Amino acid sequence: MTHAKSPSLRTTLLALLIAIVTTACTPGVSCDVYRLHRLPAPTGETVAIVAADEGLQNSLEFESYRALFQERLSNAGYTPVADMADASLIAEIQYSIREGAPRVMSSWPRCSYRYYYRSGEPFNPQWYGYRCWEPPVVSTMAQYVRELRMDIRPAGQPQSEPLFEGRATSIGLNSHLNEIMPYLVAAIFDNFPGESGQWKTIFIEEDALGEPAEVGQAPAGGCPATV
Repeated sequence: MTHAKSPSLRTTLLALLIAIVTTACTPGVSCDVYRLHRLPAPTGETVAIVAADEGLQNSLEFESYRALFQERLSNAGYTPVADMADASLIAEIQYSIREGAPRVMSSWPRCSYRYYYRSGEPFNPQWYGYRCWEPPVVSTMAQYVRELRMDIRPAGQPQSEPLFEGRATSIGLNSHLNEIMPYLVAAIFDNFPGESGQWKTIFIEEDALGEPAEVGQAPAGGCPATV
């Protein structure tokens, strides 16, 4: 008969510590953003949102993402339209997810300090090193590269150079792109159209509704906990 091995006290304490640290942090997603543009200030121009992959244009997944872009473009001063024939601008959307390099984690080794006492000096311990009887435990977790691209160009000119090119990339443990997409969209539209030709790292808090805080600034509630 075999018996399931119960978790060790060390494993339980490590899991508890991770839970405490995570709950003390502000959950969200860190994104690297790069934008190039020569956009004039918006004055209500009409814009149609299309998928770069025509096979996704009528998918339910893209329809849900289109709603995110419609809201952001409207807030930026544009007028989203459903029919490309009514648009003066086209926003072309491309997105992907792939497995990246794994995240490597290591626990502390189990060690003890060693002392000796001189004869007649019971209250004066002398240090002479320490010994470890259990090495650190190394484990890995799969990480995913989530990418979003948005190009805006004049309607009716598919071969023309874009007026705006935006890229957002995020690396994390969450493999569900639909859950990460609101963060990627928020990152591309941070201070839209942003500084042309500049890489920027932006931390988007979990609600993805407030003003994103740049990495390096402490988000409200503590340290950032990316997903």
